[in-house]
Amino acid sequence: MRKLAIGVLALALLIPTPAHGASVKYKNQKSGQFCAKKDVNKTVKLPDTMTLVCKKDGDRHRWKPKGAM
Repeated sequence: MRKLAIGVLALALLIPTPAHGASVKYKNQKSGQFCAKKDVNKTVKLPDTMTLVCKKDGDRHRWKPKGAM
């Protein structure tokens, strides 16, 4: 049983994971709105195909269009 558990865990390490950051569920976020600290570097895809990223802006965090500094 122990060997089976080790085999399953080893197999899980071999499965590729996406290279991009985690995403957040769309909840009517807009560019410039504040985002939660836990969402930093996470993305959200808007219905109009625009992608926003939560970035630090001074001492607050805001949704910014992907690619914007």
